[in-house]
Amino acid sequence: MSMKRNPAKEVFYILLSIIPYVYLALIYSGLPGTVPTHFGSSGKINGWSSKESLWLIPASLPLGFYLLFLLLPFIDPKQKLRSGTGKFEHIRFILVLFLTGL
Repeated sequence: MSMKRNPAKEVFYILLSIIPYVYLALIYSGLPGTVPTHFGSSGKINGWSSKESLWLIPASLPLGFYLLFLLLPFIDPKQKLRSGTGKFEHIRFILVLFLTGL
């Protein structure tokens, strides 16, 4: 089975994945030097970081998962993910979309 990728879909995923960077760039100058980055189950802040650390969060969420899902078909031992269609593509889209919104 060959790996078929739709270039327009891949560009869409990449653009979707960089939305958090664009948003962060727009609000960055208005952020304080230290920002809350961890919250307990009650919603109480229990972790602080410098605002520079916020640049790592978008990379680890939608962009990181986009890259992971892009590579998974190549390391799938049964090669069931190579078709580029079906449930895998739906999960990939929903996860990237969800993490972008998060």
